[in-house]
Amino acid sequence: MSTDRKHIQFDEFLQEAPTIFDEVETSGEEVVVEWHGKLFSIRPKRGSKQRSRKHFNPDDSLFGLIGVGASGIQDVSAQKHKYLADAIAESGNGSGR
Repeated sequence: MSTDRKHIQFDEFLQEAPTIFDEVETSGEEVVVEWHGKLFSIRPKRGSKQRSRKHFNPDDSLFGLIGVGASGIQDVSAQKHKYLADAIAESGNGSGR
């Protein structure tokens, strides 16, 4: 299949699908396939931009929040589920599960 071909019939597309997909991926250009008088476009899907996974570092502004509003409770890490459940129960937003 030549790379300048943009519009093909469905039967031809079926015969050459692997080659067409390779060329669409390589060139980034769409191919139009005609089937029963209707046109369908095949083009590479644009990749979604993923957030880079950055780890915290000592300069991160979130570290400035450590210790703000200290409760005086020392075992929060060990009792986090209990404290969370208590807070939900006190707020009245418990789901009753």
